[in-house]
Amino acid sequence: MRKDRQKLIWPTVISLLGQGPTPFQLAFSYEGTADYRFLLSFLLHSPPHTVTHNTLSHARSAYLSFSEGLKFRESLGGDQAIMSYMHNLAVSGGNHLAQRWNTDLLVDPSMIGAMVNVRLPTINSTLAQEISRLLPENYHTWVPVYPLQVSLCVCVCACVCVRVVC
Repeated sequence: MRKDRQKLIWPTVISLLGQGPTPFQLAFSYEGTADYRFLLSFLLHSPPHTVTHNTLSHARSAYLSFSEGLKFRESLGGDQAIMSYMHNLAVSGGNHLAQRWNTDLLVDPSMIGAMVNVRLPTINSTLAQEISRLLPENYHTWVPVYPLQVSLCVCVCACVCVRVVC
């Protein structure tokens, strides 16, 4: 990640167990609590002769998959291509919904990353919650419905494994 952007993001799991010369590397180098808890519990409660390579490889799975994750991102064209695709998908999907609902996007497309917020065509919260029920059944997706001032809105996320089918 570009050094000037590192101060803008934080990992979902923060630990003092990370390693690296910079605060960014310290924060992101930790493998995660689930593997660590498993390994620590196993090591504390198991006789030494039961600690095997298989046990340790389970605990390292998140760390070992990291390089493959980076290769996958590169296979999609790299971070710039991924962000461009997700931005365009969010904008086109948001515009599609706004056009069908005769409403609008909450911000200018230049301010959209990979998520778009679209105003709903109703202020009836019971009716709006039906969207959260119907979308999974009919379109295999889900969106949160939330109030904003006197409107109700949805937040739609775009990712690399999604495409717009209209």
